[in-house]
Amino acid sequence: MKTLLLGTFLALASSAAFADVSGTYLKKGGELDVKTAAQGVQFSINTSAGTHTCSLGEDERLIARPIDGNRAAWTSPDPADQCVALLNFSNGAVQVTTKGCESYCGVGAVGSMAGKYLRK
Repeated sequence: MKTLLLGTFLALASSAAFADVSGTYLKKGGELDVKTAAQGVQFSINTSAGTHTCSLGEDERLIARPIDGNRAAWTSPDPADQCVALLNFSNGAVQVTTKGCESYCGVGAVGSMAGKYLRK
């Protein structure tokens, strides 16, 4: 019973922590759209480097699940896809870290999704 209550409390606390993060965040050559969702945060990332682009969640927003009060992570549900995106929310900004997401990018834009995005 204690475990169930603790789990429920943590889920509610994590959802509440992301209540004010909805919006558009920008960095040079990139845009991150975030919307609070019941399961965590919906997001999409679009970046460009020259004529090359990266797009994660463009066709369908992805759900990043809460890790703690400031961080949420998305992992591709496809076992063959190793892409992981970590969103770290702090003071009106989001630090994005990605790993294994090369297949979502043109050759010249690999790695361009990572970085600090500021609220628009």
